[in-house]
Amino acid sequence: MIYWTAIDPEAEEGGIYRANLDGSNVETLIAEPEHSIPFSLALDVAGGQIYWTAWTAIDPEGFAEEGIICRANLDGSNVEALIAEQNIPGFLALDAAGGQIYWTATEGVYRANLDGSNVETLITGMEEAAVIVLGP
Repeated sequence: MIYWTAIDPEAEEGGIYRANLDGSNVETLIAEPEHSIPFSLALDVAGGQIYWTAWTAIDPEGFAEEGIICRANLDGSNVEALIAEQNIPGFLALDAAGGQIYWTATEGVYRANLDGSNVETLITGMEEAAVIVLGP
C-alpha cells in the first residue's frame, strides 16, 4: 500500500490517505486529524500503526507555529495524540524493534518511546532540522 499526506495550509486542513501500489482504491484514512495538518508519516507494519507529525497552529503567512505527533491503527481507527511539541515537529522515523520514534523539530532531533513517553532531546543547536533517516 501507498500512504501519504495532503495538506492545504491556506485552508488549515489536511488528511492521511492510502491506495494500492498501482494507485487504485484510494481511501481517506483520517480527514483533518485532531484539527491539525498532517505532514510526515512512518509505518509500523508489524505493530499495525501509522505515526505522523502534524501542525496544529498556522500563522497568517501559512507557516506552522506548533505541532504534535500522533498515531492510529493502519486502517485509520483509534487516533491518539502522543506528543505535544512546542517546537514544530517535521519529519519522523521509527525504530519499531527498539520501541522508539525519532523526529526532527525546529532546532533539533528528538526521540521518545512509541507510546509518546520518555521524550529525549538528542541534538540541539541546529538552525532548522529537516529529514531524518535511521541506519545501521
